[in-house]
Amino acid sequence: NAYELMEFLRRSEPLSQVFKKYTEKKGTEDTPNVLIGRENLFRELQNSSMIFGEYKVGGRDSGTIGIIGPTRLDYSRLIPSLKYLTDIVSRILSHNIDD
Repeated sequence: NAYELMEFLRRSEPLSQVFKKYTEKKGTEDTPNVLIGRENLFRELQNSSMIFGEYKVGGRDSGTIGIIGPTRLDYSRLIPSLKYLTDIVSRILSHNIDD
């Protein structure tokens, strides 16, 4: 239910575990990760989908941006949008570091 999901999201450690597991194994690929329903590690997320990708600062992985929603998402629109967002955040933060 929605309350369980919100309580789960308040704790940052479980999400960090998900992000770490899937971003470490993808290597140099820059496409966002997609987890649908039971592919999620935690029971609280198994009725949801997650799309998440990393942004970089100075060429190094620095953080993760993601979307959590129902399993019936417009993946063909959201995946490229998230990729675009992580690219923009990477460029802006890297530019600010260089200044």
